[in-house]
Amino acid sequence: MPLEHDVNKAKLLTAIMAAVDCYRTSLHTPGLEIEKRPTSCSVIGCSRQSISKNLCNAHYLRKRHGKVLGGSIQIRQRDSQCSICGNALNGKGGWGFCAKHYAQIRFRVIKQALVDVMGGECSRCHQSFPLAVYDFHHSKPENKLLTIRDALERLGLAGIAEEAAKCELLCANCHRIVEHVD
Repeated sequence: MPLEHDVNKAKLLTAIMAAVDCYRTSLHTPGLEIEKRPTSCSVIGCSRQSISKNLCNAHYLRKRHGKVLGGSIQIRQRDSQCSICGNALNGKGGWGFCAKHYAQIRFRVIKQALVDVMGGECSRCHQSFPLAVYDFHHSKPENKLLTIRDALERLGLAGIAEEAAKCELLCANCHRIVEHVD
């Protein structure tokens, strides 16, 4: 059964963005000392200097984009070290990780969001498996631009959602059976 009838691009994009935002929020590092300014952000618990409309830059951007103002905000430190390996970031990577670890974690977070929104089980055998077992099968190969793995490495969230909308979620075993040609 083709997935594009069950899950649309907007739903996939919303799920991916929520998962990425949730993961980034979980990276908040409490205890960083911030110098108090005469005018601080009006959001309760935020001690950063207000930039515009009594909001710090982070809360101003959240409000402008219609997002919730509450919740923790990660304070980025330029040229710091990767949280996993300790290598210098040098402006590459993201979320406080070097480029290698950022790509790995981003892949896992987005793939988990896709698996969750696509039902969390194989669409053929209807069994649940660990995340690594799932494959994304393009039911119409002529519409395939990239594999989901390549899309995760090369495209933004909207492009990933667009490509995933053309796929159905299969376990590795069912995917091999579907792709098998005598």
